[in-house]
Amino acid sequence: MKTPRRARNSPPSTPLKDFFNRIDISSGDECFRWKIKPGRKGYGKFYDSHRKKYFSAHRWIYEYVNGSIKLGLVLDHKCRNRICVNPFHLRVVTPKINATENSSSIPAVNTTKTHCPKGHEYSGVNFIGRRICAECRRVQNLEYYYRNRAELRSKLHCRNGHLITEENTYFYKNTHHCRICRRIRERKPK
Repeated sequence: MKTPRRARNSPPSTPLKDFFNRIDISSGDECFRWKIKPGRKGYGKFYDSHRKKYFSAHRWIYEYVNGSIKLGLVLDHKCRNRICVNPFHLRVVTPKINATENSSSIPAVNTTKTHCPKGHEYSGVNFIGRRICAECRRVQNLEYYYRNRAELRSKLHCRNGHLITEENTYFYKNTHHCRICRRIRERKPK
């Protein structure tokens, strides 16, 4: 991305002055709205001309007012407005808290669930981590067992229903063949 240029014969601008030229404070609520088109994730982008680097606008103003953010922590918008850059609407939290306290995120929705889709309660022995119901898992395992047991039985017989044992099979071109079916084929007149 190209760095923004200033007009000729104009006094050098400070990053803070540039920042305040890009926000709208006149809205009815307390949010400071970012006027420039937000990035892909909905957050404003700001170019710091002194550091010659792009930042998320809310992160830049928070660090300007409060100092740097510790490694492994993220900023959370208390107002739930991604284009808000009011530093008093931001707080430093862990990524887990940021994901679970946002009422519209998938982890937040899952933490409020008390029963599985089939109606079994998520508690005690019936709860396997990650919102998996032990009763439903037991039923799935039994269904899988019986379904595969039937497939295993079908592998014990040839296409014509003859039992496959070591005595009545032979191996030819990497496949098993039934000796009984072969004898029947040989007896048929051509």
